[in-house]
Amino acid sequence: MYGTAGGFAGKKHSTESIKKQQRARKNFWIKHGHILTDKFEIYRNRVDVLTNKQPLHLLENNEKRGRAGVEGAYHLDHIMSVWKGFKNNIEPEKISDMSNLRFIPWLENQKKWYK
Repeated sequence: MYGTAGGFAGKKHSTESIKKQQRARKNFWIKHGHILTDKFEIYRNRVDVLTNKQPLHLLENNEKRGRAGVEGAYHLDHIMSVWKGFKNNIEPEKISDMSNLRFIPWLENQKKWYK
């Protein structure tokens, strides 16, 4: 289904389905040594708030921003990941800075999670 709208286009997941996905995602990260702690969640939220305050419209490929699964769609990417920033005690302001942001194809961005 990568690169296409897929058979789920225009439909919504049930609450049960969303919770199942959340558990699976959490278990994946725990399995790979990424223990989600309250401290990380606070850090992640701070990075998200600061990132959204940036003038993202100035970044290359901003006009291509879209949803995963849509052909030609791009996602906002933190070049140095939020997780690495957290593990290395880098200030959220540096992780959310424009110099650490870019738009890349959605599939490329998702593949980075599994490296």
